[in-house]
Amino acid sequence: MRDTSSALPAVGAVRQEPFGRVVPLLKASLLLGVGGSFMLALVPLIARLLSLSLNAWWIALSEAYDHFQLYGWAGLFVIGIVLHFLPRLRGVPLVAPWLVPWIVYSQVLALFLRLLSQPLLVVTGQLLWRVLLILSGVFECIALGTAALLFVLIIWRGMRQMFRQQAGQNKHARSTDFLRIAFYAGQPKRSIELALGGAFVSMVLAALVNMGNVLQAASGTGLVLGQGYGLNVTLGLFGFLVPIALMLSAYSLPAYVERKGFPQQVFWPLSAAYFVGLAFTFIGMSWSAIFPWLSVMSGFGMIVLASVLFIFIAVFLSAMRLRERLIRRDVSSQMMTQPDPLVRASGPFVLLIASSYLWAGLGALLLGIDGVASMLGRAPFLAPEAMRYSFALGFIALLLTGVSVRMFPDFSGLKIAGSTWVTLLFWIGNIAAFLHVGPLLFLPLLVAWGNIGLAMYGILFDLSGFFGVAFAICLMISLWPALRTSRKVSLLPG
Repeated sequence: MRDTSSALPAVGAVRQEPFGRVVPLLKASLLLGVGGSFMLALVPLIARLLSLSLNAWWIALSEAYDHFQLYGWAGLFVIGIVLHFLPRLRGVPLVAPWLVPWIVYSQVLALFLRLLSQPLLVVTGQLLWRVLLILSGVFECIALGTAALLFVLIIWRGMRQMFRQQAGQNKHARSTDFLRIAFYAGQPKRSIELALGGAFVSMVLAALVNMGNVLQAASGTGLVLGQGYGLNVTLGLFGFLVPIALMLSAYSLPAYVERKGFPQQVFWPLSAAYFVGLAFTFIGMSWSAIFPWLSVMSGFGMIVLASVLFIFIAVFLSAMRLRERLIRRDVSSQMMTQPDPLVRASGPFVLLIASSYLWAGLGALLLGIDGVASMLGRAPFLAPEAMRYSFALGFIALLLTGVSVRMFPDFSGLKIAGSTWVTLLFWIGNIAAFLHVGPLLFLPLLVAWGNIGLAMYGILFDLSGFFGVAFAICLMISLWPALRTSRKVSLLPG
């Protein structure tokens, strides 16, 4: 196996929790992905067979499903990777590992309560469903708050350890040295953790916004207002998932795809600009209903986010030399005999990662266009859902798939199902993303075609659900063999 230890800081051996500690998070996310995809594909079909109209209950179910996938499949998956990766990055053990299963229990319960209670509240209006909907928000605050607490404790323990090491080498170490360490002055390679900190702050804010959303829905008709829904999606997608995906890919992928690493000196300015843009977007979206002129601020924030994403994508592809040699390297690697069976089983994972960044580029373009429209005080030129699907399904799903099929075997020491499944994931995932994004981009044209265009949109919508289910099933089959691992604590390099 090729040594990837160079991707982590050189620290002494510490007692690290094994990969098995975070496996419940990853297994739960895969099962939620399959279950949620089945639900979205089957419910419209059943409704048509029973001649049920897709009215308010369908809107409520769609809101609950979007939340289910964003904070269920993607959210738990990312939290699992971070809780395994970050302690090794900091050279400290995972703090309070016994809390990890409770994150799973609380979040899964919250998601299913939301998925069950919100549509039934719209249909019946009964008190029981109002109470359960509010409880879903409470359990999600507990789950995501616990995950954020573990992150803070890991960072805090790592800073204390660094301060003690410096104090042992320097008898004149002062409290100001601790502050310098806390802010990583002169340590650009560790500024990634400040970006992760911003992502976890966004996750906590998203949980609080969701609590407000369920309170508003439970006190009314059961539907979340568009403003609250947009804020929750923005924080979850652009505040939490996208920053972690960018930081993890930039920091860890060079060791796996054998490319030059991401220039560490640009981490801090890019991260700072990104979260400033996110703050402008969040503030503008929060108060634009009361102060319409704040739409200029949210539009400016979107443009900043899009610009940072374009820079990051360009630097990433250039630094890792994917544009010139990506396809040639991937094809040749399949023709050559690999000494490591784990590498052979990973298949065309580099193509998955490259295609995810192409979808991110499309999403950034659509985000910038929406930002211009907002600054002009106009409605979005294109459906915002197209931009969100470009990031959620095109970028996040494909990138996490490419990362996991290569990293999980190294984490657990076990092989995934095989390279054939990775190839299927590449094709099915990109087709699913295209079927979700394409019809939304061309929706005005399809509407102009009348009944024929609307019928085509319905067919493409059904196909997108089918390919979404196929992608979720293939991902679970591919990764599941690598998730059968022990939970015994071992002495590993930090």
